[in-house]
Amino acid sequence: MDTFYGEEENAVSLKDVYAQLQDDISRQIYISRSLYSLTDEKKYMKEIVRNSVLGKVLLEEIAKTNKKIALFGAGTWGTAIVEYFPEIEITCFVDNYKCGQLVNEIPVRSLEEISTKLDEYYIVVAILFEYQSVVEQLLNKDMSKQNILVLGEVVNEHQYFDLEALPHCSNEIFVDCGGFRGETSEQFIKWSGGEYKKIYFFEPNPALIQECKEVFKGSPSPERINYYECGLWNENVILSFQRGQYASRVLGVKIKSADEEVIQVKTIDSVVTDYDATFIKMDIEGSELQALQGAINTIKKSRPKLAVSVYHKRSDIWDIPMFLLGIHPDYRFYLRTYSFTGNETVLYAI
Repeated sequence: MDTFYGEEENAVSLKDVYAQLQDDISRQIYISRSLYSLTDEKKYMKEIVRNSVLGKVLLEEIAKTNKKIALFGAGTWGTAIVEYFPEIEITCFVDNYKCGQLVNEIPVRSLEEISTKLDEYYIVVAILFEYQSVVEQLLNKDMSKQNILVLGEVVNEHQYFDLEALPHCSNEIFVDCGGFRGETSEQFIKWSGGEYKKIYFFEPNPALIQECKEVFKGSPSPERINYYECGLWNENVILSFQRGQYASRVLGVKIKSADEEVIQVKTIDSVVTDYDATFIKMDIEGSELQALQGAINTIKKSRPKLAVSVYHKRSDIWDIPMFLLGIHPDYRFYLRTYSFTGNETVLYAI
């Protein structure tokens, strides 16, 4: 058959989304992510992870060494590497808390246990957060930095800005949705060469906002960074909120009782002046579609490039690109993943 019954001629379809994916890796991630959303089968997650930026960097760097491979961190990333990259021969885990155990049948050592033989090892720091303290431990043991692969650093250096097709203009207006500790805005400033007009920095955690203000005091023209202590949504309203150590999320329901934790949410359209933006990044724990709905006038007028997380909800991989094509049918799409667990899958729209 040529068409499906009931398919409206002008409606945006999944076929339209697939047609706008610009390279093979994007198409593979789209297919694998879709099948994982539908089935929960780990074979599809394995395909996502092996097609991730981190997976490719890991294999490239390990191929350059003839040393024993140790994974520092016997947690989520470390065990995922063992499961999804069986061709890598892991000698041991190194972990500050699980030493003496077996994880995935691989022994877990303390750093002290291997400290006299560190020159025999190439150590992969398989931690996303707080990896700096691990690197300090290794360097304090006189381990050479060239024998350490810090995967958390790879994420910070690559995510949102490593796409070769991503265009750059001299007066960038960056909207950082989910600013966290400012790492993405820092990378944006480097990527732009300091040639930016303004940063809109959205982060609902007041402690993180204050931390970022201190960090950015030394940046070029810190007055160009505007801070907004709020969440993002498709209307300006007060909603229920769930706070976490590394991620907080809007629950999407209006307050029911006085003892609930709440958050002010705003639309991007209500904040961004004259709807002018050149680049919008979003990682806001499942509120991406609602935030995009609240940015519809900005997207219509300015057609910014977008880097949007599409992994928090099962349907994000379909709903978000279809919504964007409904605004600009000629948006070109790329997908990249920056994690060993299938998290951090980013949709780029250009």
